[in-house]
Amino acid sequence: MQCPVCKNNSLEETIIPSNLKAFSCSVCNGNWVRFDDYDFCNKSLVQSPANIESKENYAPIYDSKQAKFCPDCGHILIRYQIHKDIDFSVDHCGTCNGVWLDKNEWESLIANNLHHLMNNFFTSPWQNKLRDELAKERFEKLYIDQFGSQDYEKLKELRAWLYDNKNNRQMIAYLLDEDPYKIS
Repeated sequence: MQCPVCKNNSLEETIIPSNLKAFSCSVCNGNWVRFDDYDFCNKSLVQSPANIESKENYAPIYDSKQAKFCPDCGHILIRYQIHKDIDFSVDHCGTCNGVWLDKNEWESLIANNLHHLMNNFFTSPWQNKLRDELAKERFEKLYIDQFGSQDYEKLKELRAWLYDNKNNRQMIAYLLDEDPYKIS
C-alpha cells in the first residue's frame, strides 16, 4: 500500500492516539485510516461536544492540496472541510470509506474534540450546515465592510425589532416610501 502523498513510500501499520489503527507514512507522517478500524475505535471514544475556541487549538498542519488516490482501492479521494474555524480538510474515499489524514490532522481533531464525529464530515447535512455557516460569515464581513460595525449592529437591532412587530410590513413600507405623507 503506497502513500497517497509521497506516491513511492509504503504505508506501515501503526497505532495513533486514541488507540486507532492506521497506516502511516514515515516520510510525510500522514495516516490512512480504514473505515472498519475507525468504527471499531470510535465505539470506545468519549462522545462530547466539539470544543473549538480558536484556530490556535491545533498543531501546525501540512495539508497537502494535491489530488490523492485511495491506497486501498485506487479511487480518487475527495477533500472535505470539517469545520468553519479549522483550516484543513480531510480526504475521503467514497468507495471504501477510508480517510487520509495529513500530518497532525488526527491530533487536531482530538484537540478540538471532533475525532468522534469524523464519519459526519462526509454527510450532506454536515457539509450543508458548514456551507451555510461560512456564507453567513462572509455576508457579515461584507455588511461590516459596507456599513461599519457600529451601524451594522444598529441595523441588526432594527431588523430584529421590525420582524418581531405585528405591523412590520407597514413599517417597512413607511421606511421605504420617499415621502410617506404625500397623497398623490
